[in-house]
Formats: sequence, C-alpha cells, structure tokens
Amino acid sequence: MNVSLEQKPLDFLREEMQKGLKLGGSAIKSDDEVAMAPLTPEASQLLEKALTLSSEDRGVLIDRLIQSLDAAAEEGAEQAWSDEIRCRVDDVRSGRVEMISGEEVRRRLRHRLLHGRE
Repeated sequence: MNVSLEQKPLDFLREEMQKGLKLGGSAIKSDDEVAMAPLTPEASQLLEKALTLSSEDRGVLIDRLIQSLDAAAEEGAEQAWSDEIRCRVDDVRSGRVEMISGEEVRRRLRHRLLHGRE
C-alpha cells in the first residue's frame, strides 16, 4: 500500500472507500494492505459525517480522538516512571551501577563512531 506522507488519513480512507471498501466491513486486498475492522452502525454514521467536515475540522477531530487514546494509554505510566526512577536511584546509591561523566559518554560515542563498536 503506498500512502504519501503528505496525504491526510481521512483523505486516504475516503479514497479507499471509493475503491470499494465499504464502511462497516472488513477487507484485505493483498499482503500489503491492512484489514479494516468492522465499525458499529453508530461509528459508521459518525465517520460518514466526519468525512464531510473541512480539513481543519477533521484535523482537530483527529487530534482530540488521539488525545483520548493517549490518555487511556498513559494510565499507570506515571507510576511506572516513578518506580523506574526509584530503581535507578537505588542502583546508583548502592553502587550497582557506575556513574560516568557526560564528557566520558561523548568520548566513548565518538570512538564508536570513528572505530566501530568496542
């Protein structure tokens, strides 16, 4: 499936629908194409209405929908990061890890870039 990086997702979806993919159905045309999950009738109606919006309104709608997904995905992330930070601090304090300076990191990276991995 070839999708231009400049092509907007809903424009791509509209083009695919015009090629024969129906809202509410699923299809796989080839190994390169993605199966479209079936939509509920409510979601199908909502999508049809969304496709009639201006590009700007569709963009705002997409952003808000993605934010709502991100919020669900971020549940527990704050606690996970707190746990990770606590473990790393404990590793440093206990001496299980060796601290190195930023200059040493840059020196090692420079060496790897110039001479390969060592």
